[in-house]
Amino acid sequence: MISDWWIIVNSALTAACCGILGSFIILRRMSMLVDAISHAVLPGIVIAYLFTESLQSIWLLIGAGLSGFATVWLIESIAKRYNLHEDASIGSIYTSMFALGIILISSLAFRVDLDQECVLYGEVSHTLFDVLIINGKVAGPKAFYLLLGIFIINLTFVLLNYKQLKVMSFDGVFASTIGISTSILHYTLMGLVSFTTVASFEMVGSILVIAYFTALPAIAYLFSYSLSAMLRLCILTGILCAVSGYFIALWWGVSVSGATVLSMGICLLVAIFVSPKKGLLKPWLYAKSK
Repeated sequence: MISDWWIIVNSALTAACCGILGSFIILRRMSMLVDAISHAVLPGIVIAYLFTESLQSIWLLIGAGLSGFATVWLIESIAKRYNLHEDASIGSIYTSMFALGIILISSLAFRVDLDQECVLYGEVSHTLFDVLIINGKVAGPKAFYLLLGIFIINLTFVLLNYKQLKVMSFDGVFASTIGISTSILHYTLMGLVSFTTVASFEMVGSILVIAYFTALPAIAYLFSYSLSAMLRLCILTGILCAVSGYFIALWWGVSVSGATVLSMGICLLVAIFVSPKKGLLKPWLYAKSK
């Protein structure tokens, strides 16, 4: 029973870490960039792992952060310098970075205990086997403390820069005009996305994590009229999906991570129909209420 709660808590923490950053990504219409970062951090992870041979090393976060920064810088530099659409630049850079990571894993697999499945497909239930021991007593999964630290860092960043992030998300040009350092905020946000992505690998991998960054904020956006409400609703929806996803996985005997993302997909589908803002059933529901 205790292990069940740890799975739900870790899954909910992952959703909270990703959701509060994803809300600003969604508002800035940069979802594709998150997809790019979640794949492009792979070379940094592999190189850091080659030296540390540990999935819990802080160097993995540093390697991923540097790889994420490099990806964002390359995408924006190429798009501006050669007058390309950003989506073309994103598609070219992140696939190249991801391919480099796969080649590094494949060619160096004999040296390290790391494979494609380890980073592509995570499983939150596996985090229960790597626990933190304090004074001879089990204090819970190490992943919980890593995610808790990332959540505190992300939340602190958002709270300290809430007004600036809000203005930048809705009007980047105006934000620059009134003196907000949009470049610093942008790259800090992208760096935190990189760190959060790596911290979530054990739970959901580099593919399913995209849903945590995009689906949860999209659901919250469809049901809220303010940024603060969107952030709160995003966290609450993440908790709901973590709980429902666990019981779906228990019922069907499938991956907890996959079931949680499926739960997010179902919630998003419901939101598309019943959203008070632009729901497909809004005209019918409004007519019925009158």
